[in-house]
This record gives sequence, structure tokens and C-alpha cells, in this order.
Amino acid sequence: MGRHIEGSRSSSGSRRSSLSSGIDEEPFGFEPDSRRRRHRWGLTLTALALIAIIAAALLSWREYADGCGGDRTSVSVVVDPAMADVIGTIADQASEKNCYDYAIAKVASKDVPARLSAGGEDADLWVADTRTRAERVTEQVRKKPDYITTSLASSPVVVVGSALRGFRSWVDVMNTQNLQVSSPVDDSTGDAPIVGGVTAVADHKITNNDFIQAMTVMAVQRHSVTPEQDTDDARLTRADASGAPAVTSEQQYLEFLKTHKGSRLVAKIPADGTLMLDYPLVNTAPEDRHDLTQSAGQALAEAARSESGRRALNSSGYRYPDGSGIGDKVKLLDTRNTKTIDKALRSWQKLSTPLRLLNLLDVSGSMRDQAGPATRADLAAGTAINGTKLLGGAAQVGVWIFGINKGGPGQDWKEIVPVRRLDATTGGVVQRDAIATKTRQAMKNQLGGGTGLYDSMLAAYKMMVDSYDPTANNQLCLVTDGHNEDANSISLDELIDQLKHLQNPTRPVRIIAIGISADADADALDQIAEVTGGKSYSANTPDDIRRIATSEADVQANS
Repeated sequence: MGRHIEGSRSSSGSRRSSLSSGIDEEPFGFEPDSRRRRHRWGLTLTALALIAIIAAALLSWREYADGCGGDRTSVSVVVDPAMADVIGTIADQASEKNCYDYAIAKVASKDVPARLSAGGEDADLWVADTRTRAERVTEQVRKKPDYITTSLASSPVVVVGSALRGFRSWVDVMNTQNLQVSSPVDDSTGDAPIVGGVTAVADHKITNNDFIQAMTVMAVQRHSVTPEQDTDDARLTRADASGAPAVTSEQQYLEFLKTHKGSRLVAKIPADGTLMLDYPLVNTAPEDRHDLTQSAGQALAEAARSESGRRALNSSGYRYPDGSGIGDKVKLLDTRNTKTIDKALRSWQKLSTPLRLLNLLDVSGSMRDQAGPATRADLAAGTAINGTKLLGGAAQVGVWIFGINKGGPGQDWKEIVPVRRLDATTGGVVQRDAIATKTRQAMKNQLGGGTGLYDSMLAAYKMMVDSYDPTANNQLCLVTDGHNEDANSISLDELIDQLKHLQNPTRPVRIIAIGISADADADALDQIAEVTGGKSYSANTPDDIRRIATSEADVQANS
């Protein structure tokens, strides 16, 4: 259209130039000059009118030539940033043949549940990296997976390194020193070792204990990863420079080689096979947009299957849905044992996802009382301090204390250590050390007064929900020895109602309630923990605290 408009202006300008030359040849005198001016104005107005008519015609042609009558519909497509460019290319191709405009939304996998839960027009279509993830996330947001196609493309999971040996199985991979693997919250490449382990157990090649031990080793290695190291590019760069192997997709590996011409990386697949990322397209639109989104999604899937769509996928390192198009055919793991695989994957997510924990500790006067060989305050302090010794640097932990008016008039709680990574340094002090020092001081110097349990519990839970970290396992640990004694606080029923109201399937925060001694309000603690899917315990000695820690670890591994 621009070219047409510019061309019209050039043509009219030429006419004005030749006509002006002709008028300049008229004899001298006022009458010819007046006539010349009238001719110029008339021709100029005529040219402008023609330009306006042509422009309007071009606009009209553009709106109606696509057969949409100027009525186009915008459809959002949620996709991981790594795949956004190629999906955008395919979407543009689809738009040329239909009446849909695809708005590509680059959304990291960890943020997809919140995006889908919000609903509206910002999450009509979603390209997941596997059907397993699609089913897990839609279940989390209380939907059912509505597949438009179960695969737009595919890419096998591989192990890359600069000095790789052959691997007989994924269990060998899991036990490899310095292995790098992504968080299961970020992508599904880490599912391959888990599915491989399930297959090895089913084939009696290893015991279940061997598998759990290998999975634990891999999880421990993940817990030492810093945020700067936890990206695909960072893992591949480290694998190239240091030889530390990384689990990734073939597509990510091929894209890395494009920009790192001197790379020494090679990719291998264990002899027992691998997992294929299959990139399903899911209709996640609200009910009132379901049908139009279904139509738009089918058109997008058709564009991906077209010759130009397949070329776009191949040039970005993806295989076709049947696994062809790039490289050799790969052996796939047996994924038919879905129930066992799902349980193992959930265990892996719990083990590999770092903990984000707020300790809420009672500092009422009764915490000075004895509990076995130590005081109740000592037990509470030990819960927070000793707990950090069992966690990796990626865990985030903080501490609040509570009584009555501990944070000032009308505020029963007080933050003594903000929630931060345990390996973070603030003011020259490592978070792990700050928790130990400040908790001991508080449990010695802040004791006194009554127990303001309910208001403190609500404030702590609200803070954890509001600051929820989707890459972590968010929990709140309450330790108290008494009943609520703040006459000005909300009631237990009001607290339970508000905790229910704060429940968000995309921001789950689990409460662990520990009652020290028989003086603790066991019934209230049971209700508080239960409403969040948590659990309450009773403790009287340091051994009880250790028992609770073991029990919680078992709950996390098997939930």
C-alpha cells in the first residue's frame, strides 16, 4: 500500500511539473498569471483527491482481500521463549490463510500455571513441551487437557559433553559426577532420567533402592546450582568448557552449536533409549472463546504440518512429530507404565525443587519452660537452625517470631531474618549463619508475654502466598507451645476461613505445625495445617524434632 501511495504522489508531481512548464510559456500579463494559478490549484486538488481515493481503495482492498471482511480475531499463544520464534514464523504463515492474528506470548514454564489460572484472552493456546507437563499443569489449575494436536514437533532428550563416555542406562547418567540437569519446573528434559530409571526397575536391571539413591544424587547436585548457572545456555557453556555433562534437548544442543562454531560438545543417548519432547498444542481458552480458539489452533497446527512449516521447524533444530527430519532414528523408552512413571516424576519434582521456608517461632513466656533436657525455646530454635544444615544453598529460609505486640502495638509478629537463599550474603554474613545467630538471640532475649497465634499465622501465610516462588517448594513451619491468647485477634474459625480464601492452586503453600508439649492447642494446629494440605506434629524432645524432619522428608518424596 505504501508503494502505491508513493507512486501516486510521484505521478501527480510529474504532471504538475510539465503543466507548469507550459504555463510559464504564456505571454506576460496579469490575466495569464491568474489563470496559471487557478490551473495549479485545480490540478493540485485533483491530485490530492486521487491520492485519497487510491489510499482508501488500497486500505479497503487490504481489509477485504483476505476474505475476512476486515473482521480479524486475535488469539494468544503461550509458548516458552526458546520456541517462540519458530512458532511465531508458523503463526504468520497461518495468518496469511485465515482470519486469525496470533499474539505470541513468551512465558517461562514456571509461570504458565499462573497464566492459565488467570484465564481470559491472554492464554487461548498453549504449546507445552510434553503431554506429561500439559496434563500436570492443567490438573494443577483444575482443567482438563484439551489437545488440538498431541505434537507440533519433537526433539529427543540427549546428554551432551566434551568428553563423554557411552552410557548403558539413564541410571548411569544420574550417577555421573557434576551432572547438570534443569529444574522440572523449567522444562521436561529432566524427566528422561526418571523414566529411564522406572524402566530399569521394571526390567529388573536395578533395584528400586538403587533408583531412589540415583535420583537423590541428581537432586543434591541440583540444589547446589546458582541462578546464573540454571539456564540452558549456561549449562551447555559449562559442559563445553569444563566437561561437566548436561541433560538437554537435541534442539537446544543444535542451536548452541550454531552460535559456538568451535564447540567440542557431542551428544549421546543411553543404550536403553530416551524420551521425546513432543510439544502438544493445547486449547486453554475460557469457555466463551473455546470454539474460535479451536478453529485457530487447528489452522496453526495445519501450518506447522505444511511444507514451509516443516522447513521452519527443521531450521530451528526440531524434528517432525514422528521423529524424522533431523538426525538418525532414536530408540525410545517404554512409557506405558504411566502410574509408576507419574509417581516417580512427582517424587523427582519434590526432591529436586529447593525448599522455600518461613519458620514462625513462638516467643511467649511459657517457652522458657523445660521440654526434656532443653527448654521449649531451645527446641524451637533447633527446628530452625538444624533444619538449615540439611538443606543446600539453593534453599530459601527465613524466620519470624511471634507473641503479643512483638512487632509493635497491634502486631503480634516480627521478622528477624527475611526469606533468602541460604548461600546468599548480606552485609558480609551468609544467610545460614544469620539464621543461627539471630534465632538464638531472639529465643533468649525476646521471650515473654502471651501467645498471639492466629493473627501471626494469617500474616505469615499471606506473606508466603503473596511472595510465592514457582521454582521452589513453598512451606511455612509453625512452632508453638500454647493456645491463642490475644483477645483482640481473629478467631480460629475466622483464621480457617481466611486461609481457605487465600488458597490458590497455582501458589500452593503448605503449613507444618509443631506443637511443643501437651500445652499446645493440638486441635487448632490440626485444623490450621489440614486446610493447606499440611500436617501437624507433637514434639517434646530434640529426638522428636529429628523424627519430624525425617517424616517430612518422606512425605515430600512420596507425595
